[in-house]
Amino acid sequence: MKKICILYGRLAGGLLLSLLAGAAQAQAQAQPPALLLKLDYFNNANSVPYLQVTATEKADGKLEPLKALPVQLYLNDSVPANRIGRVVTNEAGKAFATLPPSLQAAWNAGDKLNFIAISTPTHSFGAQTKIIEITKARLILDTVAGQDGARTLLVTVQELQGDSAVNVKDVEVKIGVQRQASFLPIGDDASYTTDSTGTATATFARDSLPGDAKGNLVLGARIEDNDSYGNISVLKTLPWGRAKSLDHFGFNTRSLWAVSAKAPLALLIIAFTMILAVWGIIIYLVFQIFRIKKLGETAPS
Repeated sequence: MKKICILYGRLAGGLLLSLLAGAAQAQAQAQPPALLLKLDYFNNANSVPYLQVTATEKADGKLEPLKALPVQLYLNDSVPANRIGRVVTNEAGKAFATLPPSLQAAWNAGDKLNFIAISTPTHSFGAQTKIIEITKARLILDTVAGQDGARTLLVTVQELQGDSAVNVKDVEVKIGVQRQASFLPIGDDASYTTDSTGTATATFARDSLPGDAKGNLVLGARIEDNDSYGNISVLKTLPWGRAKSLDHFGFNTRSLWAVSAKAPLALLIIAFTMILAVWGIIIYLVFQIFRIKKLGETAPS
């Protein structure tokens, strides 16, 4: 009897858990789609800053890029005079905008700036507002002499305060080599943190990395997704790479994979000999045909 009670208790518990899980899943599926709006600030290599808007639709527990969403962007206040522009998200759910010259005075007036993104209401979503506060800052990238002749990079993080700049400590910085589709760390560490002087040093450990024809590499430093500074980067070209030969695959030397003018001599001799032999046989046969025809015409009937 006791075993039967235990068995029924387990069955009842399992049934209750199944019902609760089904109710939770039904509730999750019943939730309407939600719009997730993200706003990021970028200042790459001390160039013209720009904003990136990312719109994502959350439905049935999945996140999908939301395209064709109009978004209004403002600086400091959502008034027409401070309007940065109107953007529309692309297939990836992203849109970009640079600061217009008309807002140069507002940009110069403050050390901390508010960027505002307001999405236009649609048939599926209401208007949403996203605000980020950015402290103007910059990165300085220099080279210093390391121990035993090691190549070392020195990165300085500075906050801009009016006409002056103050070094900032405890900021995470990535230091690496800019490749075509990636940012390769120059050492074993993926990131570095500025010390009490606002600087971080990293030793270059990619001596065999190929550069351009002169051995130049594009090295850089990045601050990514920082709550105060956003995304900042700086680049510097240095001759720290291995010079890449313009004929890395040997196309200008005689080889089987080279162009026809650079084919191996033995292969060319064999090919031309075969061609001459074939044409020689053809010419000989034609000559014999004419000879036979001539003999037939001169033969007595």
